[in-house]
Amino acid sequence: MQVRISSDPTSPLIIEAQQISIASLFEPPEVRPAVPAPLSAWGHRSRSDLPENLGGIAGHTVRDRFSVPGIELERSVWTDCAESLVAVRYRVVNRRSETVALDRIRPLVAKGGEGLRLGESPAANWQVLCQKRFKNNVPAAVRLGAFDRDYGHATRGLSELGKELSAYDGITGLEADPFLLICPEADSAPRLLAGFLEWDRHLAHAGINTDASRSELAEFSADCAFNGCQLPPGGERTTQWFVLLTGQDEHEMIARYADWVGSFHHVPPPPEPAPGVWCSWQYYGPSFTENDLHENIAAARQKSLPFDVMLIDECWDMDWGNWVGNEQ
Repeated sequence: MQVRISSDPTSPLIIEAQQISIASLFEPPEVRPAVPAPLSAWGHRSRSDLPENLGGIAGHTVRDRFSVPGIELERSVWTDCAESLVAVRYRVVNRRSETVALDRIRPLVAKGGEGLRLGESPAANWQVLCQKRFKNNVPAAVRLGAFDRDYGHATRGLSELGKELSAYDGITGLEADPFLLICPEADSAPRLLAGFLEWDRHLAHAGINTDASRSELAEFSADCAFNGCQLPPGGERTTQWFVLLTGQDEHEMIARYADWVGSFHHVPPPPEPAPGVWCSWQYYGPSFTENDLHENIAAARQKSLPFDVMLIDECWDMDWGNWVGNEQ
C-alpha cells in the first residue's frame, strides 16, 4: 500500500493499493473545553521516520506532531516493509494548566465517494461483513444499498428475546468491532479489511455510512471513544492502532488479520484449528425448539455447511438456572 503523508493538516492522508484509494482527513481530538481553532491553526512541529516492529512485522513509522495552544496531537502512520499493510494511531497530550475531558479521537475519517474508492464499484453494491463483539450484536453481512432484514440485523442487533430491537428505516450506518471487510460486487475486485490491532485501552469501532438513499458513501471512519476521560496537565492518551489490509480472498485476509492480532498480544496459535460453531441463539434467541433443530440439521446436510459443532444455546431448560429440559 502506497502512503502519501502530508505535514499540512488541511491536506488528507492518502492510502492507495490495488484500485483502492483512501483520503483520510485530519480531524482534531474532541476535548472539553473545546478547541475552537480551524484546521489551519494546527501547526506542524516535527516529523520522524524510524524503523518499528508492529505485532511481529517489520516496517517503519512516520510520526508527525501538531499543536494548538494547550493541546498537542501526534499522528503515527506505520507501513510494513512489503507495503501491504498500513496502521494509524493518534496520541493527544494536554498542555494546558487545567484538566481537560477527552471525548473522542478519530484516527481515520474519509468523506464521500472520493474519500474511499474501491475500483469502479458504487458503494450501494458493496457487500460489507461487520464483525461484532457485543453479546447480542450478531456478525452480519449486508449490501449497503439493500433495504432488507439483513441490514436491520446488522444495524440493530437482537433483543434478549431474539427479536429485532426496532424498525431500521432511516438508519444509514454500520458499526463493526473489531473489524469490517468491504467486498465490491466483482469477484476480481480487491477487498479492504479495516480493524483494530489492540483492545486494551478504550472502546472503538469502524464505521461506514451512506447517504439517505444508501446509494452513495457518506463516511468511512475509525472511532475511538474516551467518554470524558480526564487528562490532567501533562496527561496523555493514545488510541489503538487502526489497521488496513487489502487482498482478493476475504477468508485469507481475515486469517491474516487474526494472526496479526494474536502476534501483537503474544497469544500463541492454538494447537489445532478451532472448531466452527453454529449457535441457535444468534438467530432464534430463547425461542429455539426441537422442530427448529431438526429443520436446521436437515438444511445443514443439504447445503453441506462447514461447521463442527451445533450449539443449542439456552431455550431447552425449564428456566434460567433450572437445568431441566422443558416441553420443547
